[in-house]
Amino acid sequence: MIAHDSSSLKDWVSTGTTHTWAHTCTGNNMLLVLCGYEDGGPTLSSATYNGVAMDSMSILQYDGVIDGYSSIAALFIGTGDGSSHNIVATCSSPCNGAFVGSSYTGVKQSGLPDCTSGTFGGRASGGGVDTISVTTNSDGCWAIMSHRRIEDVVTGITLRQGTGLSFGCWDSNGPITPAGTITATFTSTARSGAAVMMAFAPVAPSVNGNMLACF
Repeated sequence: MIAHDSSSLKDWVSTGTTHTWAHTCTGNNMLLVLCGYEDGGPTLSSATYNGVAMDSMSILQYDGVIDGYSSIAALFIGTGDGSSHNIVATCSSPCNGAFVGSSYTGVKQSGLPDCTSGTFGGRASGGGVDTISVTTNSDGCWAIMSHRRIEDVVTGITLRQGTGLSFGCWDSNGPITPAGTITATFTSTARSGAAVMMAFAPVAPSVNGNMLACF
């Protein structure tokens, strides 16, 4: 079963292409997820944890109408050693932005993401209700979302950590069971920023210490 481990915040930065902060992973079968928002034209080009590159296949980005990108990157950790190590996020050029690291135990160490990735491009004006969703393939998945929120009320998903009204990293705060669709709803009075969402699966349950297999 997946459980949240810890989260860490690199609050709003205004200069530079490389942004560094500390994060601690503790537990087994770990996944570390980076949620980011990059203002203007720059994008998240790479990320590392303790010097190990995050999986480029899992760097998901979406360009919103509110002048920026919401991003997710992820890395399978295996066993977290309980020590603090640096997350380093590198943008394609100097940018304003904010970043959150969020780690989870009990995650299957392959097959990311376990869903069709969801994106929402933002609303430039007028206000209204918008949604983003993913549909999982496996029972017991968790979903995570990076969202540049501006004057939004967000329901259907839980804020894990963020920077007030500017940016947040959100997750399902529990398993999606049975496998199916999770939807986050944004209700805005004026405009709404871009969002990207993905899901990750739990390790297979074990019986008497052995992995359960189905034939």
